[in-house]
Order: sequence, then C-alpha cells, then structure tokens
Amino acid sequence: NTRSKGDSFSCVGSVEEEEGLQRVAEACVGYVAADLSALVRRAAILGIEKAFHDDDDQTSSTQLFGLGRRQHAPIITARDLFSAMNDVGASCLRDASLSAPPKTTWNDIAGDAGGAKRALREAIEWPRTRRSAFLALGLNPPRGVLLHGPPGCAKTTLAR
Repeated sequence: NTRSKGDSFSCVGSVEEEEGLQRVAEACVGYVAADLSALVRRAAILGIEKAFHDDDDQTSSTQLFGLGRRQHAPIITARDLFSAMNDVGASCLRDASLSAPPKTTWNDIAGDAGGAKRALREAIEWPRTRRSAFLALGLNPPRGVLLHGPPGCAKTTLAR
C-alpha cells in the first residue's frame, strides 16, 4: 500500500505488515533520528542474516537483496525491527535514571553536614506528607531546589 504524498510514504506488502510497522512506531518513544537510522541499519543486517540462514545456504545474491522477490516484498520486517530494538536503544532514555524509583534511601546518606539533608526533606517530602499543614498555613511548596557545593559533597546522592 502506498500512501498519498500528504502522508508519510510506506511500501508494505499487507495489512499485517502495516500494523506491525505501526506497533514499531509506537514502541520507538525516545528514539531520535540517529537512533532510528541505527535501528533500521541493524534490522537490515538481521533481515539479511535471516534470509541467508532460512534458505539453508542456497540463497543467491539476487534473492538475498530482494531482486528475485515479488514486487514490494519487504526486506526489513517489523519482526526484524523489534529484534533490532534489543541492540539499539533510545538515546533520550539512557540518562533517565533519576526518573526511576530511587534506590538510595535517606539512611544511605551519612550525617547531615550543613543541614542539606534536613532542608531537602522539608522541601521535597513535607509538601506531600504534611499537605494539610501546608494548606492550613497557606504555604506554597517550593518550585525547585538548587544543590551547590564542591565536588564530592554528595549532591548527586541527595538528588537520588
């Protein structure tokens, strides 16, 4: 099916393949253009390897590169793209460790030099755990916290 010029262009052999590509697109959250390029490149390699191994070493070069196939047969399938996702990840999500549930607890942070640990707990936890007190006193929770200090003073640990 070839879409009109107003839509994105795709050339797939069947409705199932079209739906497979739609599922791949939905699974590519966080992929930037370079990631998608690497994903297609890896899927092409997997597709070629699969075509080569599926024919029990009887694959000619014309069959391998799609020259002997029916017209519009996909060389890269949605299954190849999903398999390639195991090797190519989304670069936008690589540093998303702060959005994951914290593995560091307050007890893991030794001491409270300068009161940073106490101040951070008051700014982050109290608006949630003591909501009624904040509302009764008319207090607005802080909109952000700026951690500053020399290297090695546990800023990253406090953020986690």
